[in-house]
Amino acid sequence: MNDRDRIARHRRDLVVQRLFGGVMALQGTTRAIDSPDVEARVARTIDDPGTTIS
Repeated sequence: MNDRDRIARHRRDLVVQRLFGGVMALQGTTRAIDSPDVEARVARTIDDPGTTIS
């Protein structure tokens, strides 16, 4: 593997890790949401990255 491929792989891994970290943080906040509309919107936001990355 050359340096270019290694750097690209590292950056991709970093983006995926940060994305899942953000999703986990959002999951932790859903209990504090009082509005069903807002809760549904956050739930869609949480679900989207998983389907995109898979």
